[in-house]
Amino acid sequence: MSAKWFKFVHEARIEQIIYEVTFLISYKTASEQFINFTKIKDEIRSIENVTVVKTAEERQILSGYEYRDLIIKVALPPKVKIKDELLDHIIPQLKEVSDIKIIKLSSIERISER
Repeated sequence: MSAKWFKFVHEARIEQIIYEVTFLISYKTASEQFINFTKIKDEIRSIENVTVVKTAEERQILSGYEYRDLIIKVALPPKVKIKDELLDHIIPQLKEVSDIKIIKLSSIERISER
């Protein structure tokens, strides 16, 4: 391999892998309890390695609770496994966010590298 190509290959190292992770969440729909999603999203964004937080527009209402998807993007070094990061760090911190309840982890998708 020529020195020119060797340098190019080493410059193209992957430093982060981006994952899109979807959770089903629920929250109470009581009229006297206003849910401030901006505050909740800011709190979730403060979790280490979480870069983007959004909620699906579509929601279902059942027995006084609303259910919708919470979509987060997570940026990790290539050697860190997404499942370990979710179980050890992200999910425990999501469970501490007031006003929402994590029902289930719906999907994990590797979307890009940088």
